[in-house]
Amino acid sequence: SGKYKAVASGAITNGKPVVVNSTGTVTQISATGLAVAGSGGARLSVGPFNNTDDVSGPEIIYDTTRNKALVVYKDSGNSDDLTGNLLTVSGTGVTKGSDVEITTNNLFLNRLVYDSNAEMSVVIYRDNSSSGYSRSNILSGSGATLTVSSPINFRSSSSNPMAITFDSNVNRIAAFYDASGSTSGTSDKIHCITGEINSASSITWRGNIELTNGLGTSAGFNPAADACFDSNSNRVVLVYQDAGNSSYGTAIVGTFAGDGESISFGSPVVFSSSNTQALNTVFD
Repeated sequence: SGKYKAVASGAITNGKPVVVNSTGTVTQISATGLAVAGSGGARLSVGPFNNTDDVSGPEIIYDTTRNKALVVYKDSGNSDDLTGNLLTVSGTGVTKGSDVEITTNNLFLNRLVYDSNAEMSVVIYRDNSSSGYSRSNILSGSGATLTVSSPINFRSSSSNPMAITFDSNVNRIAAFYDASGSTSGTSDKIHCITGEINSASSITWRGNIELTNGLGTSAGFNPAADACFDSNSNRVVLVYQDAGNSSYGTAIVGTFAGDGESISFGSPVVFSSSNTQALNTVFD
């Protein structure tokens, strides 16, 4: 009972699945790569972007709730205001919704993340109209509607946002920035602050952990960094250009506490022993 005796056709590795052939024999199932031709749809202009500002490029995320992409960018056709747009894909085509103004302030270094628990997005940026404070806006709504909250400070002092990611294990956001006048007294230290979306108009920022072994880029508004969440190990990963160590490409891992109220970091690891710029990271 529960067993089947058959003649093997070809070699079978113990524990591997098999298929019963029409002759009654069994063959181990194998995978074969199949070449598939790809095609691309027509290009769509999302909006006029000021390409002279190389540190505040367009940011794009995927909203898994409404199955749309969200892009934010500085609109050079509208006084460089930070603008949002929802994109809908159908086949190989893409259409865009109405432009929504996020902020009219003089901003740099916008970074964007999607919170799948709150089903909302958060954009962070440096507000040069307010002494270089780091600010955030919640982007919510449903369908093709994009609703923008009032700006919420997460650093009421001069600072430069570097990267942002969402930890779906504890449902918290981790935002990274460098700041002069750090708690250690050293300029341009990298910090991490954690966020929890409460509603479409409220987010709680807490923590402000200083990564004492990490230095942000000292050359003006040019923080070379990115972050992602590893859902296999439930860890946040930050990669950055360490200005305090010959601008080497460096990675550091952060772990949220089980209640999501705090985050701690391991030791930094150099992955590129040379001047490393334009960093991006992703989890497979």
